[in-house]
Amino acid sequence: MRSTIGPLDRERLHELLESQPFVRHLEVVETTESTNDDVRRLAAGGSPSGTVVVANHQRSGRGRAGRRWHSAPGLGVYVSVLFRPEIPIAEPTRWTLISALAACEACRRVARCEVEIVWPNDLYHGGRKLAGTLTELRSASGVVQEIVVGTGFNVHHVSSDFPADLRGRATSLAMAGGARDLDRESLAALYVERLAERLRALQGGAWDELRDAWYLHAPGARGSRVVLRRPGVPDVVGVTRGIDDAGALRLENGDGSIVVVRSSDSLVKKGA
Repeated sequence: MRSTIGPLDRERLHELLESQPFVRHLEVVETTESTNDDVRRLAAGGSPSGTVVVANHQRSGRGRAGRRWHSAPGLGVYVSVLFRPEIPIAEPTRWTLISALAACEACRRVARCEVEIVWPNDLYHGGRKLAGTLTELRSASGVVQEIVVGTGFNVHHVSSDFPADLRGRATSLAMAGGARDLDRESLAALYVERLAERLRALQGGAWDELRDAWYLHAPGARGSRVVLRRPGVPDVVGVTRGIDDAGALRLENGDGSIVVVRSSDSLVKKGA
């Protein structure tokens, strides 16, 4: 049975998020084109690190490689966060992985169901996608000046809420058998809290510990047979061998050599 849906509780979101030391500016909107675009606009106007935008509906939500993110009103929750790094960012892909980790931890705690990370930035249940993150950077003279991390969560959807082409590939926390009292406000607040904690640890040099935590929720990152597809070159079939220090996925080729898979590459399970 579908959970109750409708507008986000603005008052409750302000109460939950503004109590967090990290959050310095918060906007809760009913409808927007894209929460990432909203945060980038606020950043251009001088908003500080810790700026957060939460939306009930996106008209032009997007994911990795410019793919459209279906963002029906009243069913999901869409959160974008601004960071202004205190130290130079040498490996920006790490931020994408840590965002996925924070999102996975929040989903598991709020919905109390199994959720796993599929490298680099997606959350799945039962082979179907239920959330995804998008990290966008702005740099000058080779130095990252701001990072916008956006995450869209499918929460109350039932199958018929998705477009026909997504029904066999998408799911939601409700469809995954999550808790009946699914609370989008708590999910958004917990995600921001976990993201802030994880990124503070990353900037503090705790990459090895964070990578180990990421592995706990990303079983496919080691020992899975996958196909790497790149335009203009033959497919590469191999076995995943974890992530390197830059956050790239390592793929062992048939001859034993290692191929580095970047976040712009297309990767599918063998046989898909």
